[in-house]
Amino acid sequence: MSVGQDTIKHRCASGKCHELVYHVPAIILYPSLLTPAILVDSECLEILILGMKKYPITADNVNWQLKITKELDEKKSFHDEPLFAGDAKTHIKIDPDEKGHSGDFKQTTLNDDVIFARERFAGLLDKRALDLLKHVEYDQIYRVSIDNVTDVENIPGLTQWSEGMYNLFWLYASLPLGGVSSLYTLNKLSDGRLIPQELQDALIQDVLQELNGKKIAVGGKYCFKVGKDNVDIFSVDVNNPIPEHRPACRPAHLCAAECLVQKSGKSD
Repeated sequence: MSVGQDTIKHRCASGKCHELVYHVPAIILYPSLLTPAILVDSECLEILILGMKKYPITADNVNWQLKITKELDEKKSFHDEPLFAGDAKTHIKIDPDEKGHSGDFKQTTLNDDVIFARERFAGLLDKRALDLLKHVEYDQIYRVSIDNVTDVENIPGLTQWSEGMYNLFWLYASLPLGGVSSLYTLNKLSDGRLIPQELQDALIQDVLQELNGKKIAVGGKYCFKVGKDNVDIFSVDVNNPIPEHRPACRPAHLCAAECLVQKSGKSD
């Protein structure tokens, strides 16, 4: 598959023939495991995406390539359908847009400055991560927001957006031609192991391999086995790799004011 160029005709479960747009590489910077997005009612979901300037990302790419699962699904299940039917721009705002306009979003090139989401998040990348991402040519930051997250469709096993934990991932893959099943899993079993397939997972695996060396079991790429009452630090669970999760939480019994305190990190 030629990155950013090929379009493959694929028939999705609805019977509608569309051009496969899972061909633009990107990494989700926010939300992340230690900085989850906290959502109240129907407020927008803010996302920071890191791409490559040579392969621009549009609202249509986000609509098709951003996938959401219920809970932290290690297999990363997804439907071969967009998040929204119709015009993606109605629901998804992205800066810079396909014409290169960035509005008030000034931090569009990856560097050591603070990165701001639209309203509720700002952060700095660790220098080691910054250097690694630059080395593999991820240099373009996109600020994305989904206006009303409760309108999102096609979340496996979910009929409506309820309280709980969700996981976001970016799909960069080629699907089989002529498929009729709408449900896929990105991470596959191979030789008895669950193999992470997301771009960011691959970077994490490379770093872990370098840190842990060849003598560590399975390259130190998998979690320890967890028993009923303990963690076995001498055994690994090959069905539980160390992937990157990007949670979005919609807490139950939490009012908007309480969430605002959590997001800002401030209280009186």
